Amino acid sequence: HNDMSDVKIIDTETLKEHIDAGLARVVEVLMPAEYEKGHLPGAIHVHFATIGGRAKALFDKDDTIVTYCHNEKCRAGRIAAAKLTSLGYDHAYYYAAGKDGWVAAGYQLESTSPKEE
Repeated sequence: HNDMSDVKIIDTETLKEHIDAGLARVVEVLMPAEYEKGHLPGAIHVHFATIGGRAKALFDKDDTIVTYCHNEKCRAGRIAAAKLTSLGYDHAYYYAAGKDGWVAAGYQLESTSPKEE
């Protein structure tokens, strides 16, 4: 039984509105180095393999949570959203377009640069 199809997808414009309004918990689920190179505005980093175990500490059940990775070909964001959905987070979404789609739409990524002394 494959319940991947149960994942709710969010599109770029809807996500942009959610981010601008401060309504979404945005989660990049790639490796830390990828996150540091650039991530969606306000996104936190949680590797997709650990999101199930960390969800309770990070999120409320009624939070709108949006997971993403690079693009539609990258499975990590979908897996993470499916995991959250299975844990009872009813407002978990997969941003399928990912970082590639965000940039293609003309929006900026934030990068985390090492702190200057």
